Amino acid sequence: SDWRTCYKSYRSLAECQGDYFGLENLDLSPWIKVTPSEETKGRVIMARSLRYWNHSFPWMRAVRTYRKEALFVGLEEEHKVFEQVTRMKVEYRPTKDLLELAQLIAGSTLFLGNQSCPIWLAMAMGHPLIQETAYKNPDSKIIRDNALFITSGNVNFP
Repeated sequence: SDWRTCYKSYRSLAECQGDYFGLENLDLSPWIKVTPSEETKGRVIMARSLRYWNHSFPWMRAVRTYRKEALFVGLEEEHKVFEQVTRMKVEYRPTKDLLELAQLIAGSTLFLGNQSCPIWLAMAMGHPLIQETAYKNPDSKIIRDNALFITSGNVNFP
């Protein structure tokens, strides 16, 4: 469709699509609920697609901070590049579908990722997250008390 005619990079993609469809007072409260996975209890899930990078985001520090709890989800190629960029090994967990991915995220303590499908699952569930936000396209965000959107290298990891 041509919904991007309403696109403004400083607004969230959800708000832009809502404008396109004429929705007023768009409710962005969590809209997905899944059974949390026991497998990721106490874990910090990380994902980083090959698009929408912000080279200021401190991924090396994030991996060092959460080294014991870190679990990478996403494509195998993304995991390989992630380890090359951070120069550290991070446990990898492939998923069979988006439901399994959502359950892993829901069971975790925290999600770290860039603007991609996994971060939108975390936002859709209202899950605590820290996003590597692309400074040229800061449009993938749902503002909540438990979400940080980082366009610089300045972040205090909880």
